[in-house]
Parts: sequence; structure tokens; C-alpha cells
Amino acid sequence: MAGVALLAAVASLNTLRNGFVWDDQELIVGNDAVKSAGTLAKGLTRDFFAHRPDDFAYGYYRPLTTLSYAADYAAWRLRPAGYHATNILLNTACVCLGTLLLLRLGLVPGAAFCAGVLFAVHPIHVETVAWISGRTDLLSLLLALASFLVFLSARDGGGRLHRRRAALLLAASAAAYAGALLAKEMSLVLPLWLFLADRRAPSRRLVTPLRALAPHAAVTAAYLAWRFMAVSVSVPANQDVQTPAAAALSAPITVARYLGWLAFPISPSAYVQNPYVTIFTAARFLLPVAALALIGFGAWRMRRHWPVAALFGAMLAASFLPLLNVVRIAGPVDMGPLWPSGSATGRRSRSPRSWGSLPQQPAPPGTALCGEGQPWPSCS
Repeated sequence: MAGVALLAAVASLNTLRNGFVWDDQELIVGNDAVKSAGTLAKGLTRDFFAHRPDDFAYGYYRPLTTLSYAADYAAWRLRPAGYHATNILLNTACVCLGTLLLLRLGLVPGAAFCAGVLFAVHPIHVETVAWISGRTDLLSLLLALASFLVFLSARDGGGRLHRRRAALLLAASAAAYAGALLAKEMSLVLPLWLFLADRRAPSRRLVTPLRALAPHAAVTAAYLAWRFMAVSVSVPANQDVQTPAAAALSAPITVARYLGWLAFPISPSAYVQNPYVTIFTAARFLLPVAALALIGFGAWRMRRHWPVAALFGAMLAASFLPLLNVVRIAGPVDMGPLWPSGSATGRRSRSPRSWGSLPQQPAPPGTALCGEGQPWPSCS
């Protein structure tokens, strides 16, 4: 574990020389909400980009991330190195918790170590740690992983004493899940991950994991009610950009392209256009469907021989759900935020322009950095 943590930290050290770029200017440098306690409360109860001069409804509600910027500002003012140091620490913690989660789910130590190393240096993760505003992914993943680990602890053992302890652990897991939601919306897929992990025990009936997830369901309901009714951060205004039919037809090629980038992260760019498909006879629909069907068939066949891999495959498939954009939940049409699941909710996703630094930053490209743009199952 120490080796994985050291690698994650060292691989990211060159980001300490980077400055504020892209959304950093609006979310931190020009955002009065993070600079004083008097304005912070207002910043925690409105859209993430509400301070922008335009009237566009971005549909992001991430008060925990805003609170982290305020803490950094109190410590560092506008010295970017401190903000980058926070990202490095968060990223290192994510890598460690992710490796631990793989062990808890049944992966052998050698394989878990290799997966942790790959996740720590995978070039598709550069942006999340090298870009200060990528912290949304770091915070949400860190809390999601913590929630996952605590949930697994609650589901182990038995007896009356355990039931009392399990109730407290499930409440703690739900609380961590609530924090993940307040860092980034894509954490909504976490309960599905937990359900899949809990169902890996063949002796458990369907109702058993559903009952265990009752606290997380309550958190989800409370989050949605607070977001949409109390603070009125709704979905973006441009709902008519893509129809559900186009989203469904575009899903296979979108998923296939993301899987390709995971396996072959060659020549990444800052913006990647995911094409829309409008007819089911198009090659862009039929070929990805065939490829994904073969992958799914292979995963189904080996589920009994390697159940851990089957679980990770199912979790990976679940983490792609926000990317499909059937229900648009955030962002203008030409932008798509990365999540711990590696998904984007817009037509484009931001992936790193270079392996070591982002454009307009003072630090030259360096070694491959790590961040949390992708789900843990995809890195195993």
C-alpha cells in the first residue's frame, strides 16, 4: 500500500508548479463565495457556476467542492501550489482506498497492487489531479470509496451485536455517500455499485441488499429534494438538444470509445467529440453494438470462473450510465464533466491534452499523472 501511495504522490508532484487555468479562474480566483465566511453560505446554496455573468443554468450543485476551495483560500490565498498540493493528497488517498477496496472485493494482493499502480499513472486521469477544478472527481471518489468500504464492513459477520454495529456502519456509509453527492452528482451510481457487490454472495436473496441500502435510498431522496426544491438547482435549460432516442442510439459508440481510451490512451486531447447516431442502421451503431455484445458474452461466460472480474465488469457498466445522457443532468451541450466513473454528461468530455500538464500552465509536460476520472473497476 505504501508503494502505491508513494507512486501516486510522486507522479503528481510536477503539478505543484502549475497555475490557475480554465474554470479555476471562475471557481476560485474570481469567486467571492470562497473568499469570506459572509459570502460562503450563499455559495453553498446555489448553482456551482451561479457567479458567472451569463444566465445559463449549468445544473451543477457541488457545495462540498466549493467548501474545499474556501478552506484552501483560507490557507493559501491565491497561491496555486497549495491547491495543487490538496489535489495530490486527495488523489493519493483515492488510490490507496481504491486498492484496499479491490482487496476487500476478493482480488488477490498482486493483482490489486498492479491495478492500483495502473490507476495511479493512467494518462487518462491527468486532468483530474493536474487541474484544480478537477477536484470534484477527487472528493466524490474519495467519499464514494469510503462509503463502499464501510458498507462492506457492515455486511460482514452476524449476530445481535453485529446487527447493532451494522446499523451504525450503514448510517456512516450513507453519510459518506451524502458527502460524495455534494461533491459531484455522478455519485448517484454508488448505490448500484453497492447492490452489485452485495449480491455477489449467492446465498443472499434479492431483498437483502435492498434492505441494506435503505439508508442510501433515504439520502438519495433527501439530496434530490434539497437540490431541486430547497436550493432550486435544476437541470440545464437546453433539454431539447438531444432526444432520448438519439441518446440510446449513441450509447454503444460512446461506451466503446471510452473503453478504447482506457485500453489505448493514445494522443489524448482536451475535448473529445462523442458523435450522435440518429438511425439504427448506421455503422456507428451496429459495429459498437456487435463489439460490446462480444465483450458482454465473454464476461458472462467467465462469471463462474472469475466472479471478481464479473463484478468489476458489472460495476463498470453501471458507471457508464451517466455518460449515456438519456436524462440530461448537467452541463452545456459542448462540455461534459468527468466523474469517478469516467463518464461525461455532455457531448464532449475533457481528457488531458498532455500527460503531464494542462494547456496554459507554466509546468512543461512531465510524467503520467493520476486522478480519478475513471471508475475503479475499469482500472483492475
